[in-house]
Amino acid sequence: MNKKNKLIGIYMGILLVFMIGIVSANNLQADQNQQVIIKTYCSGADATADIMIYSGTTQDPNNLIVTRTAMTQVSPTDFTYTTIFSSTGIYTAYEECTYGGGFHSAQTTTITVTELINLIKPTTQTGYDYEALLYYDVYFKADPTQPKTIDFRLGTDSITFQPTTLAIIDGRKTHKLSDPLAVTGYGSDNIFSYQDIYGTGLTLEYLINTKYVKEQLVIASTDNLPVNTKADYLELNSIMTTTTNHIIVDGIEWNQKKAITTSNKILINDAAGNTIYQLQVPVAYDTDGAKLLGTYTLKKDKDKILVSVKMDYAWFKDAARVYPIYLDPTIDTPDGTATFQSGIPRTILGNLTIAANEPYLITEQILMDTTIIYDAECELDIIDQATGLDVVHYRSLYNDGQGTMSFLWGQPNTENNPTVGTYTLNQYCWHGVTLDLNKIYSTTTITVI
Repeated sequence: MNKKNKLIGIYMGILLVFMIGIVSANNLQADQNQQVIIKTYCSGADATADIMIYSGTTQDPNNLIVTRTAMTQVSPTDFTYTTIFSSTGIYTAYEECTYGGGFHSAQTTTITVTELINLIKPTTQTGYDYEALLYYDVYFKADPTQPKTIDFRLGTDSITFQPTTLAIIDGRKTHKLSDPLAVTGYGSDNIFSYQDIYGTGLTLEYLINTKYVKEQLVIASTDNLPVNTKADYLELNSIMTTTTNHIIVDGIEWNQKKAITTSNKILINDAAGNTIYQLQVPVAYDTDGAKLLGTYTLKKDKDKILVSVKMDYAWFKDAARVYPIYLDPTIDTPDGTATFQSGIPRTILGNLTIAANEPYLITEQILMDTTIIYDAECELDIIDQATGLDVVHYRSLYNDGQGTMSFLWGQPNTENNPTVGTYTLNQYCWHGVTLDLNKIYSTTTITVI
């Protein structure tokens, strides 16, 4: 179902954060059939917490759908309750703390459950295989070697991109590592992935948000880079076409007669001077939060514009790097809200090789830069790389309150045990004390043998 210009709220499942007796919770929105974690903070000694949930806007006993239930204590003050709303509508949650030998505090929160909307879905758009219709329209071709692989449209204006080569630069000489391979791209809710597009461990992803799209090359391991001690730069190239020639570089409209290089954002304006799209500052991140500033080079070639992003190659080979690395030029809409990768979690979870047909406990630690994030809440998908299908869909990681997150793949009555194959674990984390949260993304490869 296409729903343009609709506020779709938080679509990766939802984290609800309450602080009973401390602050008032906001009215909240969840998606139908998505796992909901209700987190409650209870101050005072020897606290316990209970929850009741009603359909409708009042605590009508006739509409009680979750009878009084003890919430799970995960720290001396933190309690959680996990549920799924199978029907759309409005629900009321009543949470009650008991502490200090009989004192009580309580709170109610309204939860609006709406139909789950996959942002990326098959399309009837001629020549394209998938679409996401939001503040802008974006269309994808499943085969990245086809011309104009990605098409962004905002009103009557459009901009298309086609991935081309991944290369290294040795002095002034460019050595092509790979053209895009004819892999099959697939969409998973808000991520469109071209797995191993430049070879094993080199995946191009497009992360879809209601206001912008973020492109990133995910480099899984240092082993996926070429062994070349003479290389000066790593270069990612693409071809861009636009319906406008008004491209602003370093505050000046580029005349397109000579190639131009910058490390600043690039604006693409319409004839009236309104910004249609912008390419954000080119940055690479490693999983430990280390950052590297790169450069853009634009070069006119007939009706096309060649776009390259160049990064210092030594940084990728430095022993201090923690993989995977995200090389992330950003395609952004005019409001400049591209903070999609504002932080990268450092985790104790690297790429994994695990045994088939046995439960496996996935455990990691979340840090922002070097600071442990104690209030992180995370959800994950595990995607079969062979089929592009989720084998684990929107499951929550357990937070022990000490900065460690865990998920048991193969836990009874949830998901089957791992089977032989290669999987991508996509992870989404939030942290903060309100629903205006900082969202963090992380990707891991799991090989099951």
